[in-house]
Amino acid sequence: MASRAENARLYVRYRPTRLRLAVDPNLSIHRAYGVPKPVPTPVMMEEMAAVRINPDGLLPAPLPLQEAAEALSRIDGYTPTQATRWIWSVSGPSSRPNS
Repeated sequence: MASRAENARLYVRYRPTRLRLAVDPNLSIHRAYGVPKPVPTPVMMEEMAAVRINPDGLLPAPLPLQEAAEALSRIDGYTPTQATRWIWSVSGPSSRPNS
């Protein structure tokens, strides 16, 4: 998980998993295996915008990734922290609210 340990613990407390997780805040495992940081090209961003999700059926209908992330953050009462913004900066493009 591209996160710091304290953030990962908080996440898992609210979203438990049966999987064992490890944190790698600097993405050193990614680099060791040659996984590139995605470059957000216009085509990639268009394709990401076309993906619709409704995780756990919490939304009234599937939404584009960005809208789903924003809606779920509102449902959860979540406000991104400085640590969250740091994670977004090192992990590359993904679904992230405009906060």
